[in-house]
Amino acid sequence: MSKPSVFLDLDQWVRLESTDSTNQYLSESSSPSGTIVTARQQLKGKGRSGRAWRSSPGAALYFSGILEWPEQPPGPFFSLACGLAVLDAVRMHCPDSTGLLLKWPNDIIRRSVHAGQSNNGTSATNQEHIEKIGGILIEGRAVSAGVWQTIVGIGLNWSEAPAAEGGDAF
Repeated sequence: MSKPSVFLDLDQWVRLESTDSTNQYLSESSSPSGTIVTARQQLKGKGRSGRAWRSSPGAALYFSGILEWPEQPPGPFFSLACGLAVLDAVRMHCPDSTGLLLKWPNDIIRRSVHAGQSNNGTSATNQEHIEKIGGILIEGRAVSAGVWQTIVGIGLNWSEAPAAEGGDAF
């Protein structure tokens, strides 16, 4: 697999107060490879299969990046590599990142175990709780003969409001 032509430059960091979708913004722009777009709010964020990603201003981290690949697009493990990179970054910078896992193909979840209670107040079986706290959406297209673009969108919820259908806070 060939390497992407990506060199991040802060001149290519687009900061938006609000947008329909950071992925859509990059898809409709002529931004060069390596451009990063962040937004305080997404009005029409989406996940896989077009599922809605609800967004409140400042309630989550929404960003997308665009990469160009000569010859061929990345293979199926690119999604896994992106997810592991997000997990590493969150674990490095967030003190309360215990229980974070990657759920194939694109969900960041937190698994926690809580002591259950029986009806009479004594200890019972532990209960597992899984909450979705983020997602990764990868979209690709051919832009010319032998040149592919991949847009990687990442949403991480850090507030109390659910981030996605069935999601919870980080």
